[in-house]
Amino acid sequence: MRRAATPAQLGQALADLRHRAGMNQQELAEWAGVSRQYVSLLETGEVSLQVKRLFDLFAVLGHDLAVVPRGAGASRP
Repeated sequence: MRRAATPAQLGQALADLRHRAGMNQQELAEWAGVSRQYVSLLETGEVSLQVKRLFDLFAVLGHDLAVVPRGAGASRP
């Protein structure tokens, strides 16, 4: 599990997982149906205002997001 309290931390997690999968940004973008530039922005934490607000909402509630492998489950609050 990896915690992400900021868009930059979430972006770093995305980049790390992409590297582990042996993919470049273009390949990931094609699989996801987005542009390579969008993947780059996400990985550097340069995200939309909506994403920043999402992190702000979790912070106000005293929580971070967590990146966990699918099927690993997540603990209940």
